[in-house]
Amino acid sequence: MSEMIVYRNAAQKFGCGEKYTNLTVLNFVGPGGVKVSAYSCNMNIDLDGEPQAYGSRSKPGVRPLDSLMDAGWLSEAQNAARLEQFKAAKAALQALEKKKLERDAKAKSAPISTETAHPDAAGTILEKQIADATKALKAAAGYWHDEPEKRPVNFGKKFWHWYGLIALTPAEALARSHLEMVGDKKILRKPVIDMASAFEDVYGRFPVVQSAYEPGPDYFVSALPIRVNPFFPDWDQRSYLPVGATTQIPNAALSIPLENVTGLRLNDKVFAIRLDTGKSLAFPFLDHGYKAKVGECSIGAFVGLDGVVAERVNASKNDFVLLYLAFANSAGDTPQAKLVKLASAVNAEDFPILLSFIADATLQATTASKTSTVTVGGDPIRNFEKWKKSGSTTYPSSYAVISESLSNAGFNPQAQRVLRKHPSLLGGAGPWLKIPDRD
Repeated sequence: MSEMIVYRNAAQKFGCGEKYTNLTVLNFVGPGGVKVSAYSCNMNIDLDGEPQAYGSRSKPGVRPLDSLMDAGWLSEAQNAARLEQFKAAKAALQALEKKKLERDAKAKSAPISTETAHPDAAGTILEKQIADATKALKAAAGYWHDEPEKRPVNFGKKFWHWYGLIALTPAEALARSHLEMVGDKKILRKPVIDMASAFEDVYGRFPVVQSAYEPGPDYFVSALPIRVNPFFPDWDQRSYLPVGATTQIPNAALSIPLENVTGLRLNDKVFAIRLDTGKSLAFPFLDHGYKAKVGECSIGAFVGLDGVVAERVNASKNDFVLLYLAFANSAGDTPQAKLVKLASAVNAEDFPILLSFIADATLQATTASKTSTVTVGGDPIRNFEKWKKSGSTTYPSSYAVISESLSNAGFNPQAQRVLRKHPSLLGGAGPWLKIPDRD
């Protein structure tokens, strides 16, 4: 029995970097339970896992690709400003609490009367002020816990923590080790941390520095949520690179909100098509993001799609628009294999057309926008169904490049129809194709 491709909009809208908002993600399910989610935007460069992503610029020869602020760090001046905010919030709360104590003491010593038996308006206002001040203090602290003994070691002193790189406390660094074979000798290695006071976070952790054996000596270890190479510990940069590699493979970041509405997981594959050239590339999700964002990819993916990296990576020209096809349950598989299965659907010809309505929504919004932020409107499903009902033979502007890219990757509905009718082409029993008689 032939299967169809069914589709529906994801329950949430997404953004891409600072460029796009209100992006539609369309979820498809096809033959064999193939699941693919499609969205269209530019590419926001993510440097997590890159050996030269982070480091201290005070070290000779260290020129990190990214700012430490993208790994959670606050400079000493920024931290000092947050400290002043915390002190001010703390003083404001203490003043209100003192005022309440004085009111309570006065009320206790005053004779009880009908008027004082119930809270007065001023008392109610004071209680609300204390509640608001407590809330403001918790926000200013950033790492609040109602039980003081459970607060971080640098609570009230530091107002940031490391993420995106490996950071350890001195005790943690001392407790870890790795026996490594270097030539014909075994060397016991321990993580080295940069203990500059400015690099200590709220948890008392310092960034781990790459050794001479790693691809970015003196740079900090830039991490991913999962290790790629199990032969090295998580504090060694090589654990986030393929075996024998010194550079990161093309990959993408999977945001938790996208994961929630699509069923995608780390190591699933995404197939990206550049709409202006037709260049395509497949790569896995290796990193996690936490905001409702899509299109966050590694520098390797950017370069693999002919992006040109500027001296300041974040200033690279990334305004080209892509169509992304993210395949759930594709770890250990390829997008090409999934596309072959989708091509066997009875309505497979609709697939590239519907994808082109997704892409055109982004392209048209980009062209029409007069601001740096592009809000993408429209409903690709409704636009597709309206087009189909009209009987139009004029395809969306991105159809040709999408159709060709999918075909090059194995999506060929006509070939699948022939195979369904004549399975003998792949071996086995007929019905056999009949060779035409010669005249």
